[in-house]
Amino acid sequence: MKKRYYLIFTIIILLSLYLFLDVKTTFDLIYGTIRSIIRMIAAYILSILFSLLVGLLIIHNEKAYDIIFPICDVLQGVPVLGFFPFAIYFFIHTFPAGWLGQECAAVFLIFTGMTWSILFSIIEAGTALSRELKDLSLLLKLDPTRYLIEIFLPLAFPSFVSASITGWGGGWYFLFASEFLTMGRERIALPGLGTFIAKSAFKYSLLNSLVGLGILAWIVLGTDIYLWQPMLKKVRKRWEHVEMSSEDAIVNLLDCFYNFIKFMLHKISRLLNIILNTLGITPKKLSLKEKEAENPLVPVVAIVFLGILSFKCPSYFPKIFFFAFCTIIRILIGLVLSIIISLTIALLIAKNKKALQIIHPILDIGQSLPAVSLFPIIIVTLIHMIGGRLGVEIGTILLIITGMVWYLIFRLIREMQNYPLNLDEFAKLIKLPMHLKLIHIILPFLFPSIVVGTIQAVGGGWNATIIGEYIVDEHGNLLTSAGLGYLLSYATYKGDLWLSMLAVSGMTLAILLINNHMWKPLLKRAAKIRW
Repeated sequence: MKKRYYLIFTIIILLSLYLFLDVKTTFDLIYGTIRSIIRMIAAYILSILFSLLVGLLIIHNEKAYDIIFPICDVLQGVPVLGFFPFAIYFFIHTFPAGWLGQECAAVFLIFTGMTWSILFSIIEAGTALSRELKDLSLLLKLDPTRYLIEIFLPLAFPSFVSASITGWGGGWYFLFASEFLTMGRERIALPGLGTFIAKSAFKYSLLNSLVGLGILAWIVLGTDIYLWQPMLKKVRKRWEHVEMSSEDAIVNLLDCFYNFIKFMLHKISRLLNIILNTLGITPKKLSLKEKEAENPLVPVVAIVFLGILSFKCPSYFPKIFFFAFCTIIRILIGLVLSIIISLTIALLIAKNKKALQIIHPILDIGQSLPAVSLFPIIIVTLIHMIGGRLGVEIGTILLIITGMVWYLIFRLIREMQNYPLNLDEFAKLIKLPMHLKLIHIILPFLFPSIVVGTIQAVGGGWNATIIGEYIVDEHGNLLTSAGLGYLLSYATYKGDLWLSMLAVSGMTLAILLINNHMWKPLLKRAAKIRW
């Protein structure tokens, strides 16, 4: 049925291209869409390779955990635009007057918006590896290659699929920032769907924006129907023995590809074992205990931050802490609303297969819509209706929510699907009212997932502040909200590298302090909850 509706949607998209766009614009849009898909696939492959290597190191190597994990924890919270100066000055200036540097910069920026969800899902899967499986690996004397192929990768597969959906959507979400490269006088608009949507949104060409969003929705929906849903079905197959239909050709192809990779890894197992043993990626090195590590970057970043303030941007010294406070308050408001929305959706549809089949593709499309495409809708229907500072603040928080809520929704839906039936039976047996069941059973069960999802969501919230705190309306008027996102957007627009570094340093310091004083205690408490 879904495929039939998708065919109708395809016909509508083709008719829209024919009726509303001229031939040249249609050709450019199709060509740009193909370029965007290639960039997304390249960034996704890089994300998988990076996440596997770094995730395995963090799980098995104590030194890697002490050094690399805090760095990754900080980087996942740094907005995509925070990597912008590096992408411009390294890739583009390394390959001057050529397309290669521009494409590398775009792929790198998409990678930064995509990889963290996958990386932390692998770390989560590794830390959830039971002691029995570790003992089994040691009992069978599995070498590192066989341990990786037979134990770790199958265990990490469900989390990997769920995180891939979120990461892929995150790549689409920030596609426009990756293809529409602007820093001071450095302006590069790569052919792509993100560039088309961004230009249409900035010009307030509502028709072109809708066509571009329609193509994006068509791609996202097709990916969900033909890739993610069969992959999720394959995940359930391990536990429920779900039959895979012959129509799931892509999954069968991926199975063949994975078997080929396993075959090749076995062929080079001798060399691979040497590498894995050197890196400490073995069952013996797997640490299942709760890890306590002080973040060594806090004093370093603080010194760098204060140094930049003192010597390069002294005029912003009295403002930066106020900016940080305003942004954190907006993120906290957006986080509370995102948790409420995610919990409501997860409780309503997680156990309802028909509702899940209908709503899941809609959610997948929603998480992929670039925030820039929401500018006309939010500004016209909200900011102009309410007006004043209140309208700007509400619009800013709504845009921040669009960058946060998806990390929680998909994680909580997946967790509620694993909700033990005996807990429901126990609640019925003691005649527990629904509100008490929610407080004493469901929320404690979901608490670990809420904590992990919240950490990732806050990273998305930092990203969204760049867009939400620096808005240009259809008349070219600047609608800003005081905050670090505004400061970074302003610095990027002016091409002020030092001010960009100041804004990124401020965000980094705020993230580190929040991690040490908020997320670590919550993670420690969540680790004690077992069902």
